[in-house]
Amino acid sequence: MEINYINLAEATLYGIPQKKISKIKEKAKKTFPSLNIPSTYQDGRNAIATISKNRVVGWIDFETNSMVDQINYIDISPNFLNENIIRDLLTQAIYELKNEKPIISLP
Repeated sequence: MEINYINLAEATLYGIPQKKISKIKEKAKKTFPSLNIPSTYQDGRNAIATISKNRVVGWIDFETNSMVDQINYIDISPNFLNENIIRDLLTQAIYELKNEKPIISLP
């Protein structure tokens, strides 16, 4: 099973069309109804989407600023619990935040 990770802030920087990014956000909102997606990911806020078979199956939202590095939201589809997606998303977010011990706030 092919699993891809899309960093939303980098996607914008590398010229992925905004329409495609919007579709990813829409799919994520359908998969994770409690997810609060900002209109843009920039100025220290970022998200990584996990895509499998054109579906968003995982999501992590995080931010960094001068005061704190924080993971705001992380979730995966139940069918993908055994695919190490949580580990991969956390590893990527921690790498992006450049902090081994960010604050993790879970609703």
